[in-house]
Amino acid sequence: MNVKLWLDRLKNYLIDCEMARSRWTRIALSFVGDDVLARLVDLGRTYCCFGQPFNGGNKG
Repeated sequence: MNVKLWLDRLKNYLIDCEMARSRWTRIALSFVGDDVLARLVDLGRTYCCFGQPFNGGNKG
């Protein structure tokens, strides 16, 4: 497979992923509303992947 064909396929894949993400975001907004979704996103940013609170890198 040549590089140009591979890059074209990668670009199309990334476009498809972005469209799917946008579609699921719209579906979530239609069910829960933007204020609830924003709170869930903030909660997700507060906790790292191990479930521990993120304190901005401060020790203590």
